[in-house]
Amino acid sequence: MNKEIALTLSSGGARGITQIGVIQELVDQGYNITSIAGSSIGSVIGGLYATGSLDAYADWICSLDRIDVFQLMDLDFSGQTGLIQGKRVFGHLEKWVGDVKIEDLPIPYVAVASDMINRKEIVFDGGDLLTAMRASVAIPGFLTPVMQGSDPLFDGGVCNPIPVNRIKKEPHHLHIAVDLNAFVHPNQRAKIQQMMSTESDDKIFMHSPFFEKVSTMLSKYTSLLGGEQYDKDHEKKASMSYFSALNHMFDMMQEQLSGYILRDYPPDVIIKIPRDLCSTFEFDKSRDMIEIGRMVTREALAKLKIEM
Repeated sequence: MNKEIALTLSSGGARGITQIGVIQELVDQGYNITSIAGSSIGSVIGGLYATGSLDAYADWICSLDRIDVFQLMDLDFSGQTGLIQGKRVFGHLEKWVGDVKIEDLPIPYVAVASDMINRKEIVFDGGDLLTAMRASVAIPGFLTPVMQGSDPLFDGGVCNPIPVNRIKKEPHHLHIAVDLNAFVHPNQRAKIQQMMSTESDDKIFMHSPFFEKVSTMLSKYTSLLGGEQYDKDHEKKASMSYFSALNHMFDMMQEQLSGYILRDYPPDVIIKIPRDLCSTFEFDKSRDMIEIGRMVTREALAKLKIEM
């Protein structure tokens, strides 16, 4: 069986951490990733893999709890085009990626971003890798854009959440795409949901005198950033703050676009991640996300072997 694969990684916020598990499982099973195309979080995960930094990044992000994630959010209420500046997060990424040009990577790499002023997709297949990643992940309303001349560049998910049409692949190579905005059968979704930790392993702040204050702040900003609130009967109800509504709108748009793109440019294999697995900024669930990515990849590859 052909084990040379071109890999397309999609947009989807914290769900994108599952793509680390996808890559790890592919490599562990002897597959050779020969090219990558990514949108938003997919561009980040793909870029880290191409530079050989993915495992170090995975160790770091799995060490974060909710408070760590909160502290990485350099919030800016000054009226800029994004709530989060992103300097703290990309300061960490710069340590791993460094000053690398896309054309110097060991495999072909493509990231996509969106020029909403001129209404066009921007394809990065050369130039500074960190800039491409930063532009591709700039969720409108949340993360400040990257300027290209006088034009702001936003998240690739705005126009191409799953860039299967941008992958650089050899004709005989297998094309695998990860869809973070997928509809998954309820039985499969329930199986995946069981893998999510029911309780936080982090107990550091539980007995701290300022725990209650920090918890209140976290709840406030989780609501702002599209998290979910629970009433005293634990019945889920979506938070409809301004930013939560914006987040839900963006997710819905990505779901619809992904369906159209996959219909027109079908890959050989689609690895499906439930679209409501977690909210956009729940990076404190990274350890679970990676294991879910591994599991769904094992199942997809087992099915592929049977079909072939």
